Amino acid sequence: MGVEDGASCEQDPFVCRRFAIHVSLLALYGLGGFLVSRGLLPLRTLLSAVGFTFALVFSSQGAVQTLADSRRAVSAVQRCVQAD
Repeated sequence: MGVEDGASCEQDPFVCRRFAIHVSLLALYGLGGFLVSRGLLPLRTLLSAVGFTFALVFSSQGAVQTLADSRRAVSAVQRCVQAD
C-alpha cells in the first residue's frame, strides 16, 4: 500500500515515514546543490553525502525487511505446528 493507492498517514504510517525521508533527502540535495553552486561546498563533499545517505537508507531498509520476513516465517511455522 502506498501513496499511489490513496493511503493516508492514518491508514499506513509507513507512508508518512517514506514521505518524510524523501522530503529530507530533497532538502539535503537542494541545499547541497545551492552551496556547491555558490562555491561554499566542494562537489566531492556533496557526492559523499549523497552516497552515504543512499547507503544508510538501503542498509536500514534491508535490516527492517529482514526482521519482518523472519517474523512472518516464525508465524508461518507456528501455524504449521498448530495445524498438526
